[in-house]
Amino acid sequence: MSSPPSPHNVYARLMTRVDPSRGYPLWFPEPDSSLPEDYRHGGLRIGDVGMVAADGSFDVLFNICLPEDHPIHQPNGVPENFKQIVLSDRDIRQFPSADGAGRVISTQSIDHRTITAGLSGRSATIVAAGAGLNYEFRSSSAEGAILVLPEGAGKADLAKDLIFRSEALRNAESWYHFAYFNHGRSVINNDSLYLITGYHKTSSWSMATFSDAGADANLTANFTAGQVVNGNISGAYSWQVTNSVHWRVGPEEGHHRTKRNQAISIRGYKIALREGTFASLLGNRVKVSSRLPRDKFDASRRMHFSRVLPSNRSGLDSQKPLSQGGSGGRINRGYLSGPAHDTMQVCMSTRI
Repeated sequence: MSSPPSPHNVYARLMTRVDPSRGYPLWFPEPDSSLPEDYRHGGLRIGDVGMVAADGSFDVLFNICLPEDHPIHQPNGVPENFKQIVLSDRDIRQFPSADGAGRVISTQSIDHRTITAGLSGRSATIVAAGAGLNYEFRSSSAEGAILVLPEGAGKADLAKDLIFRSEALRNAESWYHFAYFNHGRSVINNDSLYLITGYHKTSSWSMATFSDAGADANLTANFTAGQVVNGNISGAYSWQVTNSVHWRVGPEEGHHRTKRNQAISIRGYKIALREGTFASLLGNRVKVSSRLPRDKFDASRRMHFSRVLPSNRSGLDSQKPLSQGGSGGRINRGYLSGPAHDTMQVCMSTRI
């Protein structure tokens, strides 16, 4: 008998369906406490290279926009051929009020209402926060996901993305080598690395997800957000749930309304190497799957990607072009529907 899916996988799969343009939803939005303090203060950044960890957090390895001597690059250094990309303020589009205070984003099968005001709404409905929040959620499905943003959220996206794509194409092999040998990330596949080009961030959040709860179980969940005292979110935000509902609130510490370092979703390039190149690069130490993860890049969920084929690079098979044309790298846009054999890819979720 197969084990039930993990909460973070259910949450990511369902929330991606709600609005793919927001990118990949993180079950752990808070920064890793082992990262340097000044880096944690801002949270995940554009230019971060890393991977989604087994618990649903983002594992940062390095940042292509920060100098080699930045604390985030200590003590493991930077990949071979590292070259810092310096961005100006105009290179990043920022919208601090993208999500209003009290916004609820949920799967379509979930109804929610404010208990005090008696208002109701469907997913992605904005409800005024007032002095506090008190929501009741009901589901007509056996699975669902909910994100509540009591203090709203902002978003930022890279405007000049061509240089990022070129950098990923030029250095993909060294990045994978760096992840495995310098950072010791032995649980890695040929499609594990991401290059972040955008995000939604907030100062506080609450999320819940459930699966196989039973359509006839009349699932309900109540969420309350009271006044935050001394940065104590866990004392202010609470859930009352029925059945097998998994939930989280945060951040656990260091909360401040103006400190938006909690990355609730990330956008960017997903980088994949050819299977043969990947195995050779790591000395055949790993087993390579033949497909990109279906939950993140499934044609039926309209996840867009860009395939990039370098010409005559060492270790890369240029005998199977993705599109016809002259010399140089070639790009073919479409929807992923089958195995990702014998290509090097820079894959990108819808508008991320």
